[in-house]
Amino acid sequence: MAHLEWETIDCPDTASQLHETGKRFSPTDLGAELYRYRFIECNPFVNNGTLRMRVYRKLPKLSYVAVSHVWDGFPASLGDITFEAQGKGSFAAGRIAMSLRVIQEACRAALKKKIELIWIDRLCMIQSNQDDINWQFRKMYKIYKYSAFCLVIPAGLAQIAALNQETLWINRGWTLQEAVAPEDVQVIFTWERNESWAKPHRDAKNLHYITHITPRRTAMAPLELLLDCALSGSLILTDESPESFIKEFNDIHVFGTSPKPNESGYKNASPSIAMLAAAISKNLRANEDLLHHCLWKCMLMRATKERRDMIISVMGSFGVKLRAEKYTDKDDCVKPAADLARELLKNGKGASWLGASFFALPCPRLSTFPIFPRFLDNKVLIKDAHGFVPASSLMLNEFVGGQMLRGRMDEGGYFNFVGLSIPVVRASRTLYDGEKQVDTGNYLWGLWPTVWELCPQPKPAKKGKHVLSRTNRRRRH
Repeated sequence: MAHLEWETIDCPDTASQLHETGKRFSPTDLGAELYRYRFIECNPFVNNGTLRMRVYRKLPKLSYVAVSHVWDGFPASLGDITFEAQGKGSFAAGRIAMSLRVIQEACRAALKKKIELIWIDRLCMIQSNQDDINWQFRKMYKIYKYSAFCLVIPAGLAQIAALNQETLWINRGWTLQEAVAPEDVQVIFTWERNESWAKPHRDAKNLHYITHITPRRTAMAPLELLLDCALSGSLILTDESPESFIKEFNDIHVFGTSPKPNESGYKNASPSIAMLAAAISKNLRANEDLLHHCLWKCMLMRATKERRDMIISVMGSFGVKLRAEKYTDKDDCVKPAADLARELLKNGKGASWLGASFFALPCPRLSTFPIFPRFLDNKVLIKDAHGFVPASSLMLNEFVGGQMLRGRMDEGGYFNFVGLSIPVVRASRTLYDGEKQVDTGNYLWGLWPTVWELCPQPKPAKKGKHVLSRTNRRRRH
């Protein structure tokens, strides 16, 4: 790797400040310049709480750990030393103060893998300066993608959760990109047992390793393992042989609770967990259309404080760059969603958002999209005919079959495409006529009781001719 120039900045009083609860820190205290990559040096922070930063003009790829966390998660444990990050004006960045102990454990996790630098948005971005924030937003995908690994702290920067404690990490918009972009994602949790090989259920063949951070106190394991454990409902410790068995845990809820699989598989599993597990799987990455479709499904079950960021937070995962400052209405996610879709189509990608959430009502301003969720009372909710319901309750653990449509989206948000079409009429029967809910060839079964019948097609005038292609325009309701 080419040598990159960097400089170290620190504050002589940092150590004493961070050992007193209630202090507030900003990179500007250390004379930080705007538009720079800043990283915390792990050894000084672990050894004596000194917050020393290393600053780069170019991203030092694969030489740092990037942290994924929720803002305002669990409060600090009793007796923990806490400190804040300076926000805008006289406010702190985030309502819940950070725990010195939690940040030190994150640094120890990096050092465990011989990585000396760590990146935490709350500390390494100048949270009091919107220009620096916007610049960092545009770099965020690369920061996570080129990290040596990403460390997930599901409960936030004030507390380390146990595996049986449910957190809000999987509901937050920004954490989707943080989970998908890096090659290696590890999750930190409290752990009093030994290091061990582990798998999500007894029939699993692939083993993952649980690594100590601080023995008998904290450990880390791959995100892939813990998502599969949340789906299966169990975590099984083994030795190096997949057939061995040491101990089984049946209360893995750190990313939520999912119905246990039955003989029909994972059809009824939690969509939030199942779709993220699919999005980070190596198998899906070979099919870009399916990966993008899965990302849309994940995004539509998450929310951000500023609704604009629902789109800004995932644009990098789609290979698109949007400027956050362009969208002055921070509560509007529709305009950036249309711009993201438009850029995807311009780049020759498929309309992968189609069918992402069949049961949701169409968005009134962008009708090929479902209505977008909101974050209310620490829940991701979406409005349907009966009021607000969990967004995941309207999602299926299924992918759209066939090739994604290509086309263009005009400035009004209309999706235009060319394809074969066939007319249908509403049939007299319904889903409740006693027949199986299957496609018999002449009928299309709707989501509700409605059934649609395919109209007979005239024979082509000449052999080899096809039904005339036509341009279809989805109309807004």
